[in-house]
Amino acid sequence: LLILLFFLVPLRDHTSIYDFFKTVELQNPVLTQIPEYNTFKTLAWGSFFVSTCLCFYAGVGLVSGRNTKVVKRAMLTLWIIGPIAGLFMEVILPVFAFGKTEIDPQFVGRITASTVLAAIWTAYLYKSKRVRATYGN
Repeated sequence: LLILLFFLVPLRDHTSIYDFFKTVELQNPVLTQIPEYNTFKTLAWGSFFVSTCLCFYAGVGLVSGRNTKVVKRAMLTLWIIGPIAGLFMEVILPVFAFGKTEIDPQFVGRITASTVLAAIWTAYLYKSKRVRATYGN
């Protein structure tokens, strides 16, 4: 299931980012003329690309590898693409591009959910006898 998630999460994220920018630009067409907005958009797509590469790298590692390094890589990837990417996209990136950020009221819930999911998968990968049997100690 985790391997499948590593390949499906980028598709979900792509759709989400695309829909966000499409909606914002339809509501405020003048934004596309603002350099800060274009910087924000470029950095957001760049972050998405890095996150996607990490997901595929972790997923392929779990499919083809049989050692603990691929499990550790998967655990690290879960934290990077989850809460760290969320903080980066919603707090750090807007501050960098616009000089300020406006926290969405649902932000805390999304960060909490991604942290809990990363913690659950990390605990499973760390404690599971099946994972240990497949990837070694």
